[in-house]
Parts: sequence; C-alpha cells; structure tokens
Amino acid sequence: MKIIKFLFKVALAMILIFFVLAFFGEKTYQVKRSIVIKSNAQIVWEQVSNYSNWPNWSPWQENDPTVTNQFFGVPGTTEHSMSWIGDKDLSGTGNMKITSIDPNKSLDYLLTFEVPFAMHSDGGMTLTEKNGETILTWFDKGDIPFIMRPFMVFMDLEGQIAPDFERGLFKIDSLVRLQKVNQILK
Repeated sequence: MKIIKFLFKVALAMILIFFVLAFFGEKTYQVKRSIVIKSNAQIVWEQVSNYSNWPNWSPWQENDPTVTNQFFGVPGTTEHSMSWIGDKDLSGTGNMKITSIDPNKSLDYLLTFEVPFAMHSDGGMTLTEKNGETILTWFDKGDIPFIMRPFMVFMDLEGQIAPDFERGLFKIDSLVRLQKVNQILK
C-alpha cells in the first residue's frame, strides 16, 4: 500500500510539474540569421523570391537528395508556392506559400509540415540594400502549443534551425558571387 501511495504522489508531482512548465514555458520561438552579400538586392531577390531556385541553395535539399519538389503559381507573387516530399527523418513532407511580398525588400511565407508531424510556422526574408551590398535576413517564428511547452526545456530550436539558415545564406552568397563571375567572363 505504501508503494501505491508513493507512486501516486510521484505521478501527481510529475503531472503538476508538466502543467507548471506548460503554463510558464515559452509560448513562441523565433530564429533569425543574416548575411551581407556584395551585390544589389535585385540579384539576391531572384534567388529567394522564386521557389524553383531554392533547391540550388537549400540546406535541406543538400541534406536529403531524395527530396522531390513541385512549384506552383507565378514566382515573386503571393500565388507562388512549393511542396516537397522527402525522407521522413530528414526533410519530411510539406509546403510553403508566399503570404506577402514587397519586391526586392521582403517576402513572408507560411511553412507547413505534414510529415514527420503536423506543424506550421511563419517565416520570411528581408533584404536591405546599402552601398551596393545587400543584408539578407532569414527568419522563422511560430507558436509553441501548450502541450509541447514542457518538452522545450529539453529542445534547442535555435540550435536546430540556425545552422541550416546559416548554410542556406552562405550558399545564396556563393551563388550570387558565381553569377557575378560568370557575367564578367561573358
């Protein structure tokens, strides 16, 4: 009987801790990374506003060669979207749709995953041109569901997402530099 009471108290304490962490835990997250690209915003914009260019620099495409993409709508408009199917443990299945756009300055998107689990977030890119250079900032933000908040104590979303953003930004910079070299050589 003492063991049952003890186990009941432990279970009750764990439930209480879970709900305290859920109530007071982080309700949202945001990850943001930037790079300075030695090019005008128009050239950088061509890479980020057209989803058919994303496989050229996407860190997820690089990590999961099984990904197949489909592109819909007119690039650089709110009608533009993409969907993908990939390895469920690497890139999963999902879609992304441009929700707002200011040409050569910013785009926002809605990112939705279906596999390995259902979730969505809001993200985007901003471009700030100054003295022939462009500061490209990539961000993602979202709500953390109540039931997931206690688990966030053990998860580092910044540590999981930021390296991919940094790799993607580096690859965009590399593509823009290569594009400039190719123009010079022509």
